[in-house]
Amino acid sequence: MQLEIGKQSQQNRHTFHFENWRQHGELIAALLSGLLILAGWLLSGNETLSVVLFILAFCIGGFAKAKEGIQETLSEKTLNVELLMIFAAVGSALIGYWAEGAVLIFIFSLSGALETYTLNKSKRDLTSLMKLEPEEAVLLEEEGTRTVAAADLQAGDLILVKPGERIAADGEIETGKTSIDESALTGESIPAEKTLGDAVFAGTVNLSGSLTVRVTKANEDSLFKKIIRLVESAQNSVSPSQAFIERFENIYVKGVLLAVGLLLFLPHFLLGWSWSETFYRAMVFMVVASPCALVASIMPAALSLISNGARNGLLVKGSVFLEKLGNSKIVALDKTGTITNGKPGVEDMLLAADIGERECLEAAAAIEKQSGHPLAKAIVEYAEAKGIEPAANVSIEETSGFGVQAQY
Repeated sequence: MQLEIGKQSQQNRHTFHFENWRQHGELIAALLSGLLILAGWLLSGNETLSVVLFILAFCIGGFAKAKEGIQETLSEKTLNVELLMIFAAVGSALIGYWAEGAVLIFIFSLSGALETYTLNKSKRDLTSLMKLEPEEAVLLEEEGTRTVAAADLQAGDLILVKPGERIAADGEIETGKTSIDESALTGESIPAEKTLGDAVFAGTVNLSGSLTVRVTKANEDSLFKKIIRLVESAQNSVSPSQAFIERFENIYVKGVLLAVGLLLFLPHFLLGWSWSETFYRAMVFMVVASPCALVASIMPAALSLISNGARNGLLVKGSVFLEKLGNSKIVALDKTGTITNGKPGVEDMLLAADIGERECLEAAAAIEKQSGHPLAKAIVEYAEAKGIEPAANVSIEETSGFGVQAQY
């Protein structure tokens, strides 16, 4: 048994290392390429060693993009900027500018690595969002209770939700009263008071009382699942700018290659340039026309904002809306916690004529100290800031949605 567990643990470690390498390998290769370029530049006095280092930078930094460009060309039967960048770098090397070609490869490989890293990060953020949904639920049956997968719950099932647990399905409260943290879905920082017949949603947290909930929607139809699908579709959407770049890419690559083809021959015959000068100038043109900054400028930024927003509770329907937001001049916000800290606090007190401030605060703080509601905590903190110590052991009666009362 110990040997079997040890083997399984070792397999898990290997899987973890492989996933890490797959996610970060492209970035590591790009950075290593940059280090080789720096070493080649520092050792420029030794031409042979310097060229060898630049060639290594070509191979290590350009492998991923060259492979991607060739595969995409074969599958879609069209040229792409990846191939153009490789052609430009090779052309730079052919005219003896090894360092320039290596730097070109480094810039493009680094931009590609950052885009890959952003995509992977976006997937991780979506995975962390999905973890908010419980995997299991306690199903109530005539024979008793049993634990089932949340995905197996159907409309009409009755489930038990204890204090501190996440609700496993959309439904209505059959018995019990509580306050529920719905901030993951609504952004509202103050817990919502819930009692008999009120709707509850999967992924929200039951803060206080024990509940029995009648499931009203299957797992796939829950509000939480809809939000997951919304974030997924937003990540896969293409903004107008990105769509234009993708449409423009094929035309641009063909135009540059056609221009290079013409520059390789026409100046020799029309302007009398030597073959070496003609080739040199054609290669310079191809290097200058490399569109690495243009291609790498849009997608990583949009993906980064969508994934960071999802992790912080901000759901964006697509990158098209991000571009529209960039052109907005006025934004109106009305949700508590959006432009405030979302933490209640007492700002002022209005007292009846025959009640003193200290007497009122002592009574209010003694009662509210027994409650876990955010407004109750705000009152207690206000009283303590005034130097009032709430009395202990005050028996209270709490009515969900209405407040608390006590004999003081």
